Amino acid sequence: MKNLIMKILLHFLYRGIKVLNGRDSEITKEISRLPNGYTISILTDLHKSIELCFKIVDNKIKKCKKGTKSDLQIVFKNKDLSFKTFTGKIGISNSYAMHYFQMFGNIYIAMGVTRILERVEGYLFPKCITNKCLKSPVQREISMFKTYILCIL
Repeated sequence: MKNLIMKILLHFLYRGIKVLNGRDSEITKEISRLPNGYTISILTDLHKSIELCFKIVDNKIKKCKKGTKSDLQIVFKNKDLSFKTFTGKIGISNSYAMHYFQMFGNIYIAMGVTRILERVEGYLFPKCITNKCLKSPVQREISMFKTYILCIL
């Protein structure tokens, strides 16, 4: 059951990044700082993991095939830790601080990606969850409802 939930959560995370790029000034700014062709993958655990892989092409987000060589790879130590992170029980910054995942790649660029993920969480989760898992509340530039509608379409 966790695998299915994780697939859905990572799908919405990807769609959230894609939808908010160009609609949220902070996310757009962070994505514009990433090199063209830069590939990012997020794996839910070390073994038999669910993977989200996307690349930056002309400041747009494009999905990659599973197993694509990545410039930045975020690998959670186990499925339970990734589940806690992506369900909003703990924020991505706190996961990083508590060593829930390993990061392979340029640390400077990784911090920008972490800011993107944290901001997307602020749009996808209601305030009662974001108050617990994010350092500061996200000032949404479009509504959470509109974000979800655009993610579904």
